[in-house]
Order: sequence, then C-alpha cells, then structure tokens
Amino acid sequence: MSKHHPFSRREFRRRLIIWLRRNLRLIAVLSIGLVVLIAFTTGLVLATWPNTAFGWWLLGALQTGMVAAYLHLLHTAFLAHDADAIRHVRGAWGEDNTRSELQRAKRMKLVWGWVDSLGLQHGDIDHLVVTRKAGLVAVDSK
Repeated sequence: MSKHHPFSRREFRRRLIIWLRRNLRLIAVLSIGLVVLIAFTTGLVLATWPNTAFGWWLLGALQTGMVAAYLHLLHTAFLAHDADAIRHVRGAWGEDNTRSELQRAKRMKLVWGWVDSLGLQHGDIDHLVVTRKAGLVAVDSK
C-alpha cells in the first residue's frame, strides 16, 4: 500500500521547500556556525576527558543536542515566518486522526471503505466514505 500524503502535508512541504530556497544563504551561514561549534566542543571534550567512556558519551550527547536544536530552530523560524504553514500542520494532523478513526470504523464493520484526498482544482475532499447502507459521505477534517 502506498504512503498516504494528504493535501495539507503536501502543501506544507511545498511551502517549506520554497522558504528553504529563499533563505539558503542564512541556512548556509547557520550550518557553518553549527559545524564550527561542533568542532570546538569536540576538541574541548576530548581535551578534558581523553578516551574515557563518559567523555565519549558526553561528546555524542552534545553533538546530538546541537543538531537537534539547529533543526528545531529552522523549523520554528519557518513556522514563525509563514502564517499559513501552521494551518496546514493542523490540517494534516486532523486528516491523520480522521483516517485512524475510519480504520477503526472499518474494523468494526461500520463502513465499507473510503478514499483519501480526492484532488480538486483548489484543495481536496479529505475523505469520501462508503457507508454500510451504500451511502457516500464526504468528510472534511479540521
């Protein structure tokens, strides 16, 4: 089965790529700063605790924390810059939640099946559900 990609998730990814391309110079400068910071802390940790188990653990923890903080900074900057992005995140979460509820309903034999993300010219129908009495229901996830 192919991976489900709702309209909101595709739109969020499209906006993120546009933002990353627009701010490529800033991201390059921040990335170089991250590499310099990691190199400095690596030298400091290895000079302080040479070849000890705690030193290697601390080195890995610091490097992982710095990379995670860097990625969180970029993600937060994008969400702060693009006002519609958070709306698309909420929409994707809503569609995922509705999809999981439809899976439960199918296991309980309340619905026969459904189709996700029927594309339209502007947006999509989130879920088209076929009920047990052969009715069609269009579900908009919010």
